[in-house]
Amino acid sequence: MCHGIVTQLSCGHVLEHISHCPQFNPSDGLPCNVVTWDRHRLYDTCAACDAGRRTRQLANEYEARHAALIVKLLEARRAGDEARVEALTGEVMRLVGWQRAKMSEILAAERGMVRDESDVSEKVSDGP
Repeated sequence: MCHGIVTQLSCGHVLEHISHCPQFNPSDGLPCNVVTWDRHRLYDTCAACDAGRRTRQLANEYEARHAALIVKLLEARRAGDEARVEALTGEVMRLVGWQRAKMSEILAAERGMVRDESDVSEKVSDGP
């Protein structure tokens, strides 16, 4: 019989690790069908859900998009194309709204992390 560790992260994702499996078959990489799981909780998030990482990615994307729009805006101003300046100003404002909405999603997801044990039993499977 195999022995494994299931770690429930506060973001809701689960890490499963088979720590001992005497019947492990290296040729197919599969453990036996019967696994005894020790369950643990870790008040942390996986990399994909980490708010700091997601915030940095959002900031980088916003800055790149904003810089490109500002270059276009300055070119339109120099050319005296008022219609284009107005259109690009609107795009900049929509970009700011997009960035704020994404930041709100990140903060809401962080506040909504799984914290109670009843959520763990629903998300952890008893098989490999």
